[in-house]
Parts: sequence; C-alpha cells; structure tokens
Amino acid sequence: MKEVGIGQKELADLIDTSKQQIWKLENGKISLQAKWAEKIAPHLQVSPSWLLMITPNDAQATAPAPSVQLTEDALHAKQEAVLLGIWRRLSFDQRDNFIRFLDSIVGNDADAA
Repeated sequence: MKEVGIGQKELADLIDTSKQQIWKLENGKISLQAKWAEKIAPHLQVSPSWLLMITPNDAQATAPAPSVQLTEDALHAKQEAVLLGIWRRLSFDQRDNFIRFLDSIVGNDADAA
C-alpha cells in the first residue's frame, strides 16, 4: 500500500470498512476473498487476480510427507513463500529490476543447456 501512497485508514475509508479489517487482511489474519480483492484492487492500482495470487493461504507450505516428491514440493512451497514475502516488500521499480534479474538468470541457463 505504501507504493501507491495509501494507508490502512485511507483504504478502509475508500472501501467502507474499518482500519482493523484492512490490518487483518494485510497481515493474513483473515483470508482475502474475491469480494475484498475487487473492492481493494482499484485503490492499489493492481488487478483483483493479482491480489488473490498472494494470499497467505497460497503461500503456506504443504505438510511434510514420506514421499520424496511430496517433501520436495513442501520445500518448494516454503521457498515460494519466502520469495513472496520479499516480493511484497519491493517497490514497483524494485520489482521490475528483480524480474529483469530473474530473466537474465533464466536466459543464461537456457543458453548453457
């Protein structure tokens, strides 16, 4: 929200809810549902689907399992959650730079293969 210059109270006023509700949504205390994403997204200059991709439930690691594949999947989910946490703290310019950096890594790996 800081990237677009809007605080919790201002966003709450814009969508007719409380600052506490926004805090709960922002901190993963309640799950972000489609109705909230549709109300919030225009004020944050993002799409509702973008907001829904980053809910805390999506970032949770799966429970450890006896199979190697499921254990690797859980590790990957945890790594994705870490990356998601970093992504959420980046400014829009930093996100652009981060994407360019990742593209350069993928491009280098593709050239080596």
